[in-house]
This record gives sequence, structure tokens and C-alpha cells, in this order.
Amino acid sequence: MVTDSAGVYSVAMPEAHSAVYEPLLWRPFLAALLLAGNMESAETAVLQSLCGLETHPTSTEALLLGSVAAALRMQTESDGGVDGSAEKLRFLPFELRQVLRLPPSPRSCFVLRTLEGWPRETCASMLHIDVEAVDRNAGIAARTLAELSGKD
Repeated sequence: MVTDSAGVYSVAMPEAHSAVYEPLLWRPFLAALLLAGNMESAETAVLQSLCGLETHPTSTEALLLGSVAAALRMQTESDGGVDGSAEKLRFLPFELRQVLRLPPSPRSCFVLRTLEGWPRETCASMLHIDVEAVDRNAGIAARTLAELSGKD
């Protein structure tokens, strides 16, 4: 996993997927994948976000916000579980595959607060929880990831 100067995660688009996922779509897709837990739901979330935009997206942020909202809706409607097919997710760095092993609530808080770097209040609003729960769940996620990395 690579982070930029602001500490926000950045993952290079895999060669095999570069024709499918344009650079504008990559970050929203990756966030939706980490939230929804499977490629099909992530793709649907990004498509729903694109359809919800009035014009062609001029920034990744508008598309990201819509994709995150759609992925969270799908996560709520399902059991929040992750697609067990490790082969489909092999293009992700090991560290992000570990994030997918987290339970839905800590995973959502970790993705939005830690990986995306969103303010606590924004995360709380998107997740319909209080800011203390965001901090608590992001902390649980970080500790769990540390434990997982010690075992693997």
C-alpha cells in the first residue's frame, strides 16, 4: 500500500484492469470495493454514482462520495460480508486484502476515516453513527489489522 504526501492511500491501477477502470473511476471503485466487499457491488456502486451525476463528473470527489454512499447502502442491504473469492481480489495489495477481513462496521470506519482521511463528522454522517463510534470502530479496525499482520 502506498500513501501520498497527505497520508491518503493510493494504489496503482492494475494493468489487467486499466482498460476497464479509467483513472477517474479507480479511487471511487477502490473505496466502494473495500466498503462493499466484492467487485460486483463496487462496480454497481460506481455506476449508480455516475448515473446520479447531472453532468460528466469533473472531479473524483463527487464520484467518490456517490460511490461510497451507494456501497454503504448495499452493505446495509446485505450481510456486509466479503466475496470469498481471493483470486478475484488478487490485484489488491496484501494490506488492502487484509482490510476486507474486517467486520463491516470497523471496516467502514477504517476505510472512510483512515484510508480516505475524511473528518470524523463526515464519517459519522455517512455511516449514521456518532463520532465516538467512528473513532472506536476505526481503532478496533487498526488493532485487528495489527493482529492479523502478526499472524500472517
